[in-house]
Amino acid sequence: MRQLFWAVAACTLLFGSARAADPARPVAWDYIPADCAFVLHIDVAALVDGTIGESLKASKSKFIQEAFENAVPGVGKLEDIKTYTTIVPQANTPTDFIKSGAVITFRKDYDRKAFEKYFADQAKTFGLTVKTDGDFLRATTKQENPRFISSMVADLSAKDRVVMAIDQPDEFFKGGVKDQGSHSAVLKANAGAAFIALANINALPDAIRDEQNIRFLPEPLKPFASLASADTASLIGTLGKAKLDFKLTVKSKTKDNATNVTAALNGGKDLMLEMLPVLKKETDKDEESAKAMGKLLDAATAMFKGAEVKTSDSTSTAAMSISLDLPYAEVLARMAIASERMQLSNNMKQIGLAMHNYNSAYQVFPSAATVTDDKKPKKLHSWRVHILPFIEQEQLYKQFKLDEPWDSEHNLKVFKDNPMPKVYGVPGVTKDKDKTTHFQVFVGNGAFFDEVGGTAINGIVDGTSNTIMIALAEKAVEWTKPDDIEFEPNGDVVKKLLWLKGGVTTLTFADGSVRTIKKTVDEKALKAFITRAGGEVANLDD
Repeated sequence: MRQLFWAVAACTLLFGSARAADPARPVAWDYIPADCAFVLHIDVAALVDGTIGESLKASKSKFIQEAFENAVPGVGKLEDIKTYTTIVPQANTPTDFIKSGAVITFRKDYDRKAFEKYFADQAKTFGLTVKTDGDFLRATTKQENPRFISSMVADLSAKDRVVMAIDQPDEFFKGGVKDQGSHSAVLKANAGAAFIALANINALPDAIRDEQNIRFLPEPLKPFASLASADTASLIGTLGKAKLDFKLTVKSKTKDNATNVTAALNGGKDLMLEMLPVLKKETDKDEESAKAMGKLLDAATAMFKGAEVKTSDSTSTAAMSISLDLPYAEVLARMAIASERMQLSNNMKQIGLAMHNYNSAYQVFPSAATVTDDKKPKKLHSWRVHILPFIEQEQLYKQFKLDEPWDSEHNLKVFKDNPMPKVYGVPGVTKDKDKTTHFQVFVGNGAFFDEVGGTAINGIVDGTSNTIMIALAEKAVEWTKPDDIEFEPNGDVVKKLLWLKGGVTTLTFADGSVRTIKKTVDEKALKAFITRAGGEVANLDD
């Protein structure tokens, strides 16, 4: 749910409003277990109705407009959301952070059928099967030891909210907790806050809180070890007309530990004041984002300089403020591009790893397309189908009839009934419901892939780090279709590639590494890296 993630990121960073906050206790808080590990609550309406919300709506950024228009499938516009709350009941193991819940409340009734469709599509990506149980959607797996999650559940009984949970008991959906446990006082006192983050430090694993383990911490982090001995921590964001006020509160068992926590907070403040000028210096090298990001970093520096860190009995506090009159829209747009490029790189790496795992299993890389064995061979399936078991999509792989063409009646039904694996999507380009992909390979004339047959690793004479394995094609194709980029040594290769914002494209090499190149790349050098045994000496750097 990329749009929702960025919507939450925007809310977290940008809460600014000219209206008074509604002091009514949010209904989402009824679902917070008494002593849960973490809570993140955001008053989304405060952002959308506020002055910064208006400036974001007026932004020309395509990303920001998409976030406002399609924040939550089945609801659509960001302005239809009232609050967003994430709840992590336990934190005993790293996987407990996945086993979380979310409550989204709306300002108007949402489209239930659209949300059900979205939920089913998401469940399929995890290999889960969806069943309807009254007002509940239950997605489960038959695997005894699922790698990631075993269940997703959504409660759609109320028209003004959706309650979702991953690997949680049904008790989670009953609600009615009503300000109990370690977070009760903070929740009761801050019902009108725009932003609330709560942590029950006592819920962390004993191994993390064990003082004996402090000696293994890197020296710069040792002062922060006192935080692990505290009881609770809260970060509250309060709206003003021209600024957003933050207050961090850490409660300890003893005054001595509170003194150490205060020292750690002051150390963190000093560390940020050292890092921000360095970051600004690096940002200045990027002409596109230097002006907007520079203003934001200057404001952040002023915020930390003005931070007041205090100790009172066994409680440590840090208070700070940041101006609302800053170029947040431009910064968010740049952050979105950076996030998209990172996700694209991760997708590229995952596919490259799948290729190598396929090679380990069969002692050869997959062919660009499997073909029939008759006198006039016909293409059956793309390499993208054959690596499905190696990208956590074995159940989808088993649905295809591999001895039939990709567009046979059966295989087309599988294609239409299932979402495209997310790893084949280009962030910022591929839409949620798209089933076409830009992830393609060069085929023929000495490229890594031939029309027929796979390539053995010893056939990569130029070296794996000097041979392109996967590219982004300008023309997207159905992801199951055996259709890729025909390599023409005398053709215009640059025109066949997909160039993203900033005039760059991303490539995966045969060693699994991922590189970004500019459109100004020397085409002769690019062609040299496409061939696997050309013997050329070339450099892709400008």
